[in-house]
Amino acid sequence: AAAPCVTLPRRGLSAIPSAAAAEPAEVAGSASPPASGTVNAPAAQAPDEPRDLAAIVPREATAEGADGSTAGSTAAVGEGGDGRRASQGILQARKEGRYSAVIELFEALTASGEASDARVLDAYVEAIAVTRSVAEAEEVCSAALAQREGMGRTAATYAALLKGCGADKGVALQLLGKMKEEGLAADLGVYHELVSVFTAARDFAAAEETLATMRHGGVAPTTATYYRIINGAFRHDEAAVAYQVLCRMVEEWRTPDQRAYDRMLQHFVRLDHAEGQMRCLEGSLELQGGADAGRKIGYLLRQELERQEQPSLPKVAALWALAERRGVELHRRQMTGVLYALMQLDRHVDAFRAALRALQQGGDLSPRIGELLSTGLSRDPSHVDDAYYELEEEAKRGGAVPLKAANLVVLSCARIPDLDRAFATWAELPKLGLSPDIETYNALLSTCVRAREFSSARRLLNRMEAEGVGHNATTYEHRVALHMMSGEPQGAFVVYRECKDAELAPPQGMYHALINHHLRRKPRPNAAAAAELLEEMKADHTRVNMNLQRNVADAVAAVAEDREFVFGNRRGPQEGARGPASNLARA
Repeated sequence: AAAPCVTLPRRGLSAIPSAAAAEPAEVAGSASPPASGTVNAPAAQAPDEPRDLAAIVPREATAEGADGSTAGSTAAVGEGGDGRRASQGILQARKEGRYSAVIELFEALTASGEASDARVLDAYVEAIAVTRSVAEAEEVCSAALAQREGMGRTAATYAALLKGCGADKGVALQLLGKMKEEGLAADLGVYHELVSVFTAARDFAAAEETLATMRHGGVAPTTATYYRIINGAFRHDEAAVAYQVLCRMVEEWRTPDQRAYDRMLQHFVRLDHAEGQMRCLEGSLELQGGADAGRKIGYLLRQELERQEQPSLPKVAALWALAERRGVELHRRQMTGVLYALMQLDRHVDAFRAALRALQQGGDLSPRIGELLSTGLSRDPSHVDDAYYELEEEAKRGGAVPLKAANLVVLSCARIPDLDRAFATWAELPKLGLSPDIETYNALLSTCVRAREFSSARRLLNRMEAEGVGHNATTYEHRVALHMMSGEPQGAFVVYRECKDAELAPPQGMYHALINHHLRRKPRPNAAAAAELLEEMKADHTRVNMNLQRNVADAVAAVAEDREFVFGNRRGPQEGARGPASNLARA
């Protein structure tokens, strides 16, 4: 009997299956994507990969008569023991696609004088149509029916003939014309074979139009009908067509089962079709969800982030959004990739939401991510407000608000710089159930320095001292900047020594400010002092900017040669700006 799937290899395709064609192995819970674009993989394939990548319909649906192709055959199987066994063998061989066995058994049955019913005859006609030609199958059918009184062609007979058409639409339409002349109405099996012919001919528009024709003829398409079009699309690597039919299928409540979603997902991954992958994931999660959702989303994220070329940023963002909707907790490394992707897409508020979720799940943010995120939010003050509202809404929902997330908002205010927003956020911390820490004060101090509110910065430092808030390396860095911008370079060097005495490694920014001060001295640079600081910088294992190193070397040479030194910031080709693009590739 015709089956509503492609478990009979190459059914409806231009290629003719061999007599030994076997059903493909089923895939159960396989997370491995297809290794290539081939439809039929070698038999020696690993057990966790599909043998027939085009087979997306469960094997259970291939039972005889599941798609109605045997409707109209009402005669009973003969009573003779040998004849009955031969008839059953013919039907079984037909179901398994062993057409040479069908021909051999039928001819043996006929030679024995045993009668055969309509289903057995249809199986023989199908075998001749597939292995030889439709024309020969028609001749055989006519000759056989002439010897059987009361028997005639049925819709099932024409479905058997259509199976041999391959991609020949002309022959298929001729057969439909003959059906109409004989007053036979097409049934589900006929329509299924017609769809297979259209997809084999890559006429997907005609295949989809067949759905409307079916309904007009009073035959409702089934899930198997849509599977046939999708299978044909995958065979020809037409991912867009498969996606379009899948969406229509789900919209019309012909819902694929879990195994079908898994196999379609493998095809969409193979063909690099992000929308199809998302649709399969959504559908799969609608059926089951739970822990399996995290496994599938995590698998697709790994696939995308580990690509040799640049990952698809919209796809990474879409997977993150899906994980958010499903409450899936992503791995720390995956979250890093998501954050860089969102920032490259200029979706900084979404990136803040992702960072908030990562912090709530016990993760942490690298200083580099914090710097990029706060810089991105600061490009639009409304984004900073949106980020704060995210914290406010989280507190209203009863969720824990991480202090690091609030500090990110204050740091974003510092980068604008916006003194009002920064201190307003600080004042709201108690409403969020938070108390400021050293990083909060550092962000406020940075805001004051950047806004050139030096008196406010000193007031804040005094308040920190009164409240017993200690200093870290970042605090010392801001104090150095405060002295430099206030025209008090000697005070900056005193703070530098305090930092060293506290056994803290001075940050890169502090070294840059102090060394550049020596290089900018007029009329001649203090090259010796600058070189000494550069050596201390290297001893502290602080990253040395190549431009800074060149400027110091030039200053030393200029003093030694008694020539003028021109301070400049000459960027070499290897000193390209670091940004989220390179970091996403590493993530």
